[in-house]
Amino acid sequence: MSRIDLTPAQQTVTGVRNLLERGVEVTTTLVVNLRNFKDLASYFDFVHDLGVRRVSVMGLKPFGGAFQHHQQLQFGAAHAAEFVNPALAYGIARGLAIKTMGLSREHFDVRGT
Repeated sequence: MSRIDLTPAQQTVTGVRNLLERGVEVTTTLVVNLRNFKDLASYFDFVHDLGVRRVSVMGLKPFGGAFQHHQQLQFGAAHAAEFVNPALAYGIARGLAIKTMGLSREHFDVRGT
C-alpha cells in the first residue's frame, strides 16, 4: 500500500511512529468537544500505546470550523467534567505528561496537568 492509499488519520499515525522511531519526542493535541469528551481515556490509551508520552488537551475555542459548527461541538462543562476529570487522572496514572489549556478550573480538575 502506498502512502497515497492511506487515510489522513493513517498518515498521521505513520508519521508519529516514524518520528518516535527516530527518537523525536512527540506531543499530540486533542481539542475536547461534544463528539469526544466521553472517549478521552481511550484516546490516552491509543497515544500511549503508540509511544507518545506528552499530550495537550485543549478546550474548544469558537473559531474556524469550531465557530461554523458550534452547535455540533459545544458541550456543557459540568456534564463533560464527569468524563473528562477521571480521564485526565487516568492519563496521568498511565504516565502521560498532560498539559491542559482552555479548560475551566470551575469544572475541570487540572491538578497534575
